[in-house]
Amino acid sequence: MYGWLRRAGEESTHVVTANRRLARRLTDEFSTLQVDAGRLAWQAPTILPVTSWLAHLRACDDSTDRATRIDSNQSRLLWEQVLRDQVLNPLVNINSLARDARDAWQTLCEWRVPLEEV
Repeated sequence: MYGWLRRAGEESTHVVTANRRLARRLTDEFSTLQVDAGRLAWQAPTILPVTSWLAHLRACDDSTDRATRIDSNQSRLLWEQVLRDQVLNPLVNINSLARDARDAWQTLCEWRVPLEEV
């Protein structure tokens, strides 16, 4: 049922689930796959419910290795900064262009358009 789970153990993958019940189910399923393969010992993938995974991220000492979520104002400021560096025409309204660019990017992400197609 979980064919991808075998590869998760081989690649030392972290699996994040929606809840604890699913995390336990996947852990049990992975163990069953290993026993069925005749293994006596194995390296199990890290399987965590999303709440535990988020708590683990918050507890990380080195915050440079993890993604940071920004709010809409920070996003707008970043778009404006990038566009000011790229657009040299003084007649272009950078604030409006930044808003449109951010909205377009959000739409592309929502529709899951691959970056190569942009």
